[in-house]
Amino acid sequence: MSVTKQLFSRHCEDPKRTKQSSILIQQFSGLLRNKVPRNDKQRLLQNKVPCNDGVIKESGLVRVIIILLLMSPLISFAAIGPASIRLERVPVNLHDIASIKRGAKLFATQCMVCHTAKYLRHNKLAQQAGVLYSKMPIGERKWVYATPPPDLTLIASVRGPRWLYTYLHSFYQDPKSPTGSNNLLMPNTSMPNILQGMQGTQELVNGLYEQASKPLLVKPHWYDRLKLVKSGTMTPEQFNQATIDLVDFLDYASDPHKLQRYHLGYWVLGFLIILAILLFFVYKEFWRDVNTKSHKDITG
Repeated sequence: MSVTKQLFSRHCEDPKRTKQSSILIQQFSGLLRNKVPRNDKQRLLQNKVPCNDGVIKESGLVRVIIILLLMSPLISFAAIGPASIRLERVPVNLHDIASIKRGAKLFATQCMVCHTAKYLRHNKLAQQAGVLYSKMPIGERKWVYATPPPDLTLIASVRGPRWLYTYLHSFYQDPKSPTGSNNLLMPNTSMPNILQGMQGTQELVNGLYEQASKPLLVKPHWYDRLKLVKSGTMTPEQFNQATIDLVDFLDYASDPHKLQRYHLGYWVLGFLIILAILLFFVYKEFWRDVNTKSHKDITG
């Protein structure tokens, strides 16, 4: 309210016009708080404030302020930076046991160098794939970058499969980073790009993201911001499948008994349907006897 008064006090200092100015200030403040009906907006925009120097049209000032308020989300979107990328869809399939086993083997050979999955200690599938509790860095106290890596057993429940899939694809070469790499989804991450040998080396695209033919508020894909400058041991298709397998395993690790619950849920629903049918017939039989007895009492 004080800011609005200052805006109008620059042009309206005549004491005789104080009442008219205060009424307009209240109307303008109500517009900013969305308390003025839409039908009154045009009338308010055409309003005038009489001052010492004549009549000053305030519609231009009101329109400029409204335009700035409407453009504030766009300005904040442009200032988000490279971390504002779209989360890619990933075909997670817990029924694909082969994919989960391949992801577990990749986790055992690549991720388990630093990370743990201690809640899978007694899981048979994980043990068969090489994810053994005895090989996890449980007792490690000294890390190269002084940041202990988190346990990844529940990471899929916390972040989600789409976030994990996008994160694994979004590493790029950054000489200013202590690890030599950075990530679009999590800038200044302390995790090195352990999959660089398979994926290859990526660099940021020169210049700003070109989105002339795309809507302004649509976030770019990671591959719109990065380019592959050096190939790895895998083709892009093979690396995509490897990351899908890894995300499948992490999603399975976050809840290994999910499919068992789903399977049990079908039996529970079937039991409830049969029980509802039986109770319906019991209900009909009970009220038939009650109605028959009531009819005999009335007629007898």
